[in-house]
Formats: sequence, structure tokens, C-alpha cells
Amino acid sequence: MNIILKKKILNLGNKYDQVNVKPGYARNFLFPKGYAIFSNNSVIKNLTELKNEKKEIINKIKKIKKQFVFKTNNCKLLGSITSKNISNFLSSKSIEVEKKSIFLKKKKIKKLGIFKCIIYFYKFKKIIKSVFNFKISSKEKD
Repeated sequence: MNIILKKKILNLGNKYDQVNVKPGYARNFLFPKGYAIFSNNSVIKNLTELKNEKKEIINKIKKIKKQFVFKTNNCKLLGSITSKNISNFLSSKSIEVEKKSIFLKKKKIKKLGIFKCIIYFYKFKKIIKSVFNFKISSKEKD
């Protein structure tokens, strides 16, 4: 029986994976607990549409100019840059990305320079990953 998992299950698969299980396991455990849904054409079609949507977001991110301008004092940022700041920056460019899917090597950036940012989209069998660099430049403190 083909099903789609609604959450990660140990030794079976991750969220939104399409897996083949025995009918009794699906009927008696996975469906009653809400861990899975029956796999049919409409569900698979919705997942492929969602995947295409995420790929469009990645293409939009690649096209925009990724430069943040912040107030500085002697080449040090006043405050810090977190994944929330990057999420807000992208939403100002009409690209919606959740802050929990944005990863920085350091949790907070406190210096000027060019930094690497990774955006993960987890809802697929293979994780869709977008890596981009962004530049932090200075604007003198008032």
C-alpha cells in the first residue's frame, strides 16, 4: 500500500516521503494516529506543485541583489544579523521564506563582509537546498 507520511517515522521515512507499507500497518497504526495519508494522484499532484513553487522561490532568490545596509560604528555592526533579518529582507522583496529554514554558519553576524547563507526546503524526499552569499555594508551612524 502506497502512503505519504505526515511526519518523520523512525526506520520508515521523513515527512512527505512516499513509501510502500503493508496494509495492516497503515490501517492499524499510521492512519489512526494521523501519521500518514493514502497516496493518490491528487495528493501527488499537490506535492509536485509545492516542489515547483519552492524551486521558483530559489530562482527568485538567485536573481535579487543580496546586500544589506546597516548602521555601523568603526566597522562593527550596531546590533546583529540573524535569520529573522534575512527572512524580513526576503519578504520585502516579495519572497516568503520561513526563518527556521534559513541557516547561517554563525547564529548572529556582527561584522561587515560577505557571508554564506543556506535555505533548506524540507518537504520533499530530497532536500531542496539553496546556497547564496550576501554582503553586509555600512551606513554611518547618525
